[in-house]
Amino acid sequence: DLVFQLDSLLSQTSVQYLFCSKTFEVKNEYQEISYYQASFGKDQERVSAIFENLATSSRSNHLQHTVHGLPLNTVLNAVCHSNCVALVLIDNGILRRKTNAHQELAGGMTCPYVGHYVILCGITRDPGHLKAAIEFDNSKNDELAQCKPSDVEFCIVLCDPGQGNPALSFVTPDRFDRSRRAKGTDEDIIFFAKYCL
Repeated sequence: DLVFQLDSLLSQTSVQYLFCSKTFEVKNEYQEISYYQASFGKDQERVSAIFENLATSSRSNHLQHTVHGLPLNTVLNAVCHSNCVALVLIDNGILRRKTNAHQELAGGMTCPYVGHYVILCGITRDPGHLKAAIEFDNSKNDELAQCKPSDVEFCIVLCDPGQGNPALSFVTPDRFDRSRRAKGTDEDIIFFAKYCL
């Protein structure tokens, strides 16, 4: 729904976008994810109808094509341009939690998928930002080996509306990449670029 609403809003501006996803359908395997269980059937019907209508509407000319499995370097190269940002669907459980979001916990329970959009603003090599990203990563005590300053040449700059003020977050490339590729995200990314008319 977000992409189609954005398409309507941006159609009269100098902002262009590119929606990238692994799929343009509802995957039946997602009905097992607790995040989707309550409304899976209704969502499946609604999304299928949107894609069917889009294929025959005049708006289909305005939507961009999908791209499968974008490598992290490609994503970062795009947002390193001053006129480009990206809205990225992540699993916030992987980004913020102390364990892998899909890791089995005591008692056989697993942490659920927590879909969340963040704005990917770019990268930074600022020593203070690198230190913050490494400290954040190491504080999670998850299955990753502890990061050392020599392991990280840059960090990801996110604007996270779920974090309040200040909204900027600095995370290691590995943690960001795992959260954007997690099951349930379909690796959805919407790139926005503003051009002078």
